[in-house]
Amino acid sequence: MTRTLSELREIAEKAVPGPWKAQAWGDGSNSEDCVNVTAPESEITLAEDVHFPEAAFIATFNPQVVLALLAVAVTLIEQCSCRVGPFSKQVTVCDGCTARAQLEAAGVAV
Repeated sequence: MTRTLSELREIAEKAVPGPWKAQAWGDGSNSEDCVNVTAPESEITLAEDVHFPEAAFIATFNPQVVLALLAVAVTLIEQCSCRVGPFSKQVTVCDGCTARAQLEAAGVAV
């Protein structure tokens, strides 16, 4: 599924604000090392019984982090200074072009 930067921003803005936290539940005796992802400030459980690596990922990339990363990507892309001359075979690639290529490779339409 391809999404645009605007769609990603809209999704992040509608989500429960962070910070989010991956925390063990119960007495910690769960043999599968599953945890819950919560939004402590709003007391909302966002995901239940998630293995810790995935829970840590979800908690880390809360809406504020995603919005900040999107802002950086947009700024880099807008400041793109790459130029290709009509008779030149040399291309200068800036951070904006790199960001664009990485986003497009991840299925994000820029």
